[in-house]
Amino acid sequence: MKNRIRAACVLFLLFAAVACSKSDGDIPDTRAELLVFNMIPGSAKFDIMLDTATLGGDLAYGDNSGAYRAFRAQKYDLLVYEAGNHTTPVMGGELNLRNGKRLSAFLTVDSRNVPRVLLTEDNIKPPAGLTNAQMRIVDLCDPYRRVGTGNNQQQLPLDIYLDYKDSTSIPVYKAVTYFRVTDFAEITAMQHSVDFNWLDSTTLQSVPFNAESGKAYTLIATGNPLDASFRMFQYVH
Repeated sequence: MKNRIRAACVLFLLFAAVACSKSDGDIPDTRAELLVFNMIPGSAKFDIMLDTATLGGDLAYGDNSGAYRAFRAQKYDLLVYEAGNHTTPVMGGELNLRNGKRLSAFLTVDSRNVPRVLLTEDNIKPPAGLTNAQMRIVDLCDPYRRVGTGNNQQQLPLDIYLDYKDSTSIPVYKAVTYFRVTDFAEITAMQHSVDFNWLDSTTLQSVPFNAESGKAYTLIATGNPLDASFRMFQYVH
């Protein structure tokens, strides 16, 4: 895993709309918040820096930096190092923290084991219902199936349900693809099953999920939903 990441060298970040370019003169002396997740399957651990500030150290697969940290709203370099070795970053890129924004950065790899970074804006509001919760999905799965007799492959999106029963069930999110971050959906606070299905088809993976009233959850799907490498992590905001 480490060798594949080294071979990738320093990569650019894929920014969401919230991270559009902005001249230094336009950036006010205000604050933004950032949280970082290591969602790269395998045994490699990483140290994450924002310029010279440490965001997270020795982060294993599934770990996060623990809580949002506030920084002055301006441009930074987000740098990812092998844990304990800060000689050369294995991933990195420019990151624009804008005033009043709360952001999460997810380290991941695609189906070809190319490291990537997904940046999201976290617009979290209290649920309208007093006994409800909120959830969103960060899809870091990159599943494919073979098409025809050659080596051609087709990427397939996922339908995501709560408590799937049969073909009459209605998905919470429809046709979710790799690198998509859904909006927060308001759900009933109770014990659920989060079901990951092929588009308009059967369930591939089911994961128990206990939603508590008043809380907002980010559910992060990683690995391949076709096999045992699939994992779902959750973060409570």
